[in-house]
Amino acid sequence: MERIRKSLAELAALVEGELLGDPELEISGFHDVARASAGEITFVTQAKYADQLGQTRAAAVIVPLDMEAVSRPAIRVKNPYLAAAIIHNVFYQRSVPPPGIAAMAVVGADCRIAASAAVAPLAVLGARVTLGEGRRLRLCHGQPRGPCQASPCGQCGD
Repeated sequence: MERIRKSLAELAALVEGELLGDPELEISGFHDVARASAGEITFVTQAKYADQLGQTRAAAVIVPLDMEAVSRPAIRVKNPYLAAAIIHNVFYQRSVPPPGIAAMAVVGADCRIAASAAVAPLAVLGARVTLGEGRRLRLCHGQPRGPCQASPCGQCGD
């Protein structure tokens, strides 16, 4: 899968932020301050956390409007949490499987699967399972996952 790349200007426009620095700077991912690497963007939520930027390897940072001195290219925004969520979603989109049952899926007896539902390879449906319209069943870190888990996955956030 090809990695998504966006210019800092594109990201600033997306979140309606004020661009500081090179508008053509290429960003290829999003991570927290401690784990961000070259080419990625990170964020801080308050000016009092500005000292954390000295230790990050991120190429750019999302900062609140009241943060004056920024030591690297940045996007200044009213709500850093919202901007970070929007930009995170740009880089970590999941593909949606096409409707149908994959050849390597296991489907139990007497299952009812809607025409618009998707069953991914290696997914397992027990006997008499109903998978409704638009629903999808896929694997998440080797475990079967459906569309309606009560709690999100701690590894992928799904």
